[in-house]
Amino acid sequence: MLIISYNFTVHENIILNSFSGFIVRGIFFSLIKKENPKLADELHQSKSIAPYSTKPIVMVYPMQRIIYDKIPMNSLCKISIIILDEKISEIIKDFLIKADVIDILGKLITLNSIEVKNVRVEEIFKNAKPLKKFSINYLTPTSFRKSAIKCCEHCYVYSMLKKGESKSKEAVEEISKIKLRRGAVGVYPELLPFIKNLIRLVNRFFPVNFNIKEFEEWLDYESIVISGFPSGIKTIRVYEHKVSNKYVIGFIGKVNYSIREKLYNENYAQILNGLLKLAEYTNMGIGRTAGLGWIKVEEYEE
Repeated sequence: MLIISYNFTVHENIILNSFSGFIVRGIFFSLIKKENPKLADELHQSKSIAPYSTKPIVMVYPMQRIIYDKIPMNSLCKISIIILDEKISEIIKDFLIKADVIDILGKLITLNSIEVKNVRVEEIFKNAKPLKKFSINYLTPTSFRKSAIKCCEHCYVYSMLKKGESKSKEAVEEISKIKLRRGAVGVYPELLPFIKNLIRLVNRFFPVNFNIKEFEEWLDYESIVISGFPSGIKTIRVYEHKVSNKYVIGFIGKVNYSIREKLYNENYAQILNGLLKLAEYTNMGIGRTAGLGWIKVEEYEE
């Protein structure tokens, strides 16, 4: 996994027309398009799991905070681009690290420095400690899109599908009802859908040495539960395009979780931590390519 970060200074106030994560994603595509327009179009139009993520603009001086819609004058800032696909990183690495300016809404900003880091995903999982009680700080608006017919194995509709009865009258009726969920957005910290999305991401881009089917079965037994909201959570709407009223709603804040004692499994608890540590880089949920779903995870004891 390749991480490229750009450090720069802004010498005038810049009012953004969207959440800064969407701006960073636009910068990423503009840099690729200069050198490889075909690849930029392929990445933009692809319907498969995106092989990249970005972080929003972060002000690191005079104070540290995530930029939403305004970059203050004389602030030192940082943006990061994370490439998940090794083949793509080899193609674009050279021209990403030779960039000397970035374009923020038509303003050319000279870069102060570029940081390049390679992260071995297998090391993330190897060094992850088994979790029992942990908290996740949702740093940027986070949400998930509900699957239409991705039932767990304990669902009777799943059983019908597995038996090849998807064309039976009963199955067709039930599936049509379930499909009504298509596009529904979850703006609450239920961890299961996020973890399953991370599993698909890992399975697509990184070699895994654990049994995904067995791990998902463990998840489906509601092994992870919410145990508290230390300071509450807040729902925020961020815009991709204000003029067209295109936006994403997500929540931010800190949430405590725990693994149910009777279902505790040290191996699965370590895999869970590995996935969450990976998500600190990749983000998770809706808009992860635009800096949404950025998290930090830590273990805690009551």
